[in-house]
Amino acid sequence: MGDTEKKVDAWFTKLQKYAAAKISHFVAFCFILIAVGALMALIVSSKWPNSAILTVIGPFAAALLAYYNRAFALAVVLLIVGLFLIL
Repeated sequence: MGDTEKKVDAWFTKLQKYAAAKISHFVAFCFILIAVGALMALIVSSKWPNSAILTVIGPFAAALLAYYNRAFALAVVLLIVGLFLIL
């Protein structure tokens, strides 16, 4: 295992411990994500009804990619954290 993988594994271990310790916050965050997804689906389906299926296929494809590709998952997490820090 390379140093980068060990660092990523350590980071994921810390994230897992935090999520386990703060399960109520984690579940609330999941519901917030669902609400944001529903809002996105509402906006897309009202403005572009022919593209409404993309609001289902897009996140599903990203979830599959994140499940099988740890680098993609880490990049998305860092992007989301960066957005939270900026906003």
